[in-house]
Amino acid sequence: GASVRHRLARVFVERLDDAPRAIKVYETLVEDRPGDEVAADELRRLYTQAGRQRDLAELLRKLIDRAETKEKRTALRLDLARLEETLGERDHAADTYRDVLSEEPDHSSAAIALSELLEKDGRDEELAELMSSQIARSKERGDTATELLLEVRLGQMYESRLKDPERALETFESVLSREPKHEGALTAVGRIAEDRSEMNRAE
Repeated sequence: GASVRHRLARVFVERLDDAPRAIKVYETLVEDRPGDEVAADELRRLYTQAGRQRDLAELLRKLIDRAETKEKRTALRLDLARLEETLGERDHAADTYRDVLSEEPDHSSAAIALSELLEKDGRDEELAELMSSQIARSKERGDTATELLLEVRLGQMYESRLKDPERALETFESVLSREPKHEGALTAVGRIAEDRSEMNRAE
């Protein structure tokens, strides 16, 4: 039974220092007993030690499908997304972060990680969309600090990456209408105004 296989795997690990055979035992346990968290945790640990990252990613995907609570799914997805980034599978990682946000729209660390990925890959339109939806969520839950922080970041993006000073200015002015002394927004508005007057002089 399962308990015999667990003992066998421990013997392979602890006494015989034979990780590959322990891995095989835990793999059969994970296949046969979807709810066996001990086997799953041990298998994750052994894959990590052995540097078998692709096998680890496959295992995490399996565990996500089987996870019974939202919290477990989210924790596993975050681990998977970070692993996918390490493996250079950035599109997969972005999709995994999106899966977290589709189930937990206010998960700020997933949103930040996704925004950093999109930024690195120059997927600016998608990034602007993500930021806008996160701003709306912050507004809904009355989290003004996060909302303004994201708005300033969105404004900076319109200005520098999307080369859209009109939308940037609108975004910064919306921040200032809420918090007139917001330093980041004040500096940006000054900078845009200066660029404009220089352009006008050049014309």
